[in-house]
Amino acid sequence: RTCEANKKWEGEEPYCEENKCGSPGILHNGYVKGTSTRFATVIYFSCLEIMTFVGESATTTCQQDGTWSHPVPKCMAPCSVPPIEHGRVTNYAPDAKVGHGKHISVDCIAQYELRYNNTPATCNNGSWTHIPTCIPARCKTLPTRPRHGMVIAPKTDHG
Repeated sequence: RTCEANKKWEGEEPYCEENKCGSPGILHNGYVKGTSTRFATVIYFSCLEIMTFVGESATTTCQQDGTWSHPVPKCMAPCSVPPIEHGRVTNYAPDAKVGHGKHISVDCIAQYELRYNNTPATCNNGSWTHIPTCIPARCKTLPTRPRHGMVIAPKTDHG
């Protein structure tokens, strides 16, 4: 506003407007406690019991600049223990739910071995990164070479 020669203010009278942050976002498979989007409001997040909480914080606060202090977390789904043909999961019961980010351990029955045994199967939001597979075991070494002969082994799996 400008003070004019007639000693009156020119222009619109200023007013204050409360800062608001808008919606912090949607939390799938969880609960949001708090609905206000006004400055200094705290919103609380929690997941359904079976879900795994993944995020920076279980709360977010509406800041003076109109932004939320933390992003909305994620509630990640568990995985069901998969059936393993010729083997079994050793660290969970057959009907158990395995939390997001957790691994399963598998043992194969005799004469079978785990394919890709160095790669753990991990639960990723309700799906396994891969399903462990027990395959027929392979011979680890070739038989001893006969005297004055050679070993020809086109296959190393049993049977």
